[in-house]
Amino acid sequence: MRPIIVSDLCELTGYSRDQMRGLLAELPRFACRRAEARVARVYSSHDVVLVVLLCRLETIYGLKRSVVSALCESIAAALAAPREASKQACLIVRVHDATCEYVDAAPLIDDGLVVALDPIFLAIDTYLLPTPLVQRDMRLLATSELSNPTNPVPSVAGRQERPARKCAPYQRQRGQPNHG
Repeated sequence: MRPIIVSDLCELTGYSRDQMRGLLAELPRFACRRAEARVARVYSSHDVVLVVLLCRLETIYGLKRSVVSALCESIAAALAAPREASKQACLIVRVHDATCEYVDAAPLIDDGLVVALDPIFLAIDTYLLPTPLVQRDMRLLATSELSNPTNPVPSVAGRQERPARKCAPYQRQRGQPNHG
């Protein structure tokens, strides 16, 4: 799998590079990472889920960045525990004490925000995987459609590789000093 860089985070969240840099600078987990000049930072799959979820809390649910920053470590811990995938998985976020809890189904709660995780997982899968998991499951079930050449399978979804740009060789302009 190719490395995940900030441009991927921007594609997934709809944030500009400046917005993403601003968010990451306010999150202690990412702000303390050392960066080398002219080397793209690489993010883990856990980082991607965390950043997409935090951006969603900020844009969709309207939480202030200071609140999102306070919730970051609690959410990261809740997402890090190994568990089976569930379409009903939710995260219960309690802003008043900056805690969160991962649950397999949306419960009735007195106070807090219930965030469905399936749309986030699906968006990330669709972007990063050549064929989304949903289509893979459908292909396994619909074998008769695969054998029928008149009903082709849809083309690959997700991020498409860009063709390499052709760069023109550098040509010195008149009046420029020769440094070489």
